[in-house]
Amino acid sequence: MDFKATDIKGLDEFTKMVNEFLPNVQREIMNKGFKEASTPLIRQAQENIGSKRIKKSIGMKLSKRNVALVGARRYGGYEGHLAHLFEEGTEERGYFTKKRKNLFKTEKKWHKTGRMRALHFFQRAKDQTEQLVFEKMSDSMINALGRIVAKYNKKYG
Repeated sequence: MDFKATDIKGLDEFTKMVNEFLPNVQREIMNKGFKEASTPLIRQAQENIGSKRIKKSIGMKLSKRNVALVGARRYGGYEGHLAHLFEEGTEERGYFTKKRKNLFKTEKKWHKTGRMRALHFFQRAKDQTEQLVFEKMSDSMINALGRIVAKYNKKYG
């Protein structure tokens, strides 16, 4: 059974209520939810991978469009640019070498470097933590909404 975001009770009412706030308050509520909800997914993906470089690079990036990108980061000091090879694997790889037979002839030889087996570390992490991620997201967004309402009541009321 697949779990979808629409299965959360009261999602429509919650989105209507959040849409009535100012854009910066909406972003604050969504970012709190994304940060707390992504931690189990990130931890599980880090457990599933063996490479230290990729383990350090797995994280979350918040965008300005209220979207969270979770996965291997490639910018800054992170070195997650090879994560897709661990996730999906590769076919047989290799390269040609040139060997000089004599002064006028060269011989090309195919040198095999092997293939990488697909680990599907991120897909497995997503499948294992999907229900927990949606539960944490809804709880943390509701808590963030409560904190913001309490802050404004204290300030103006």
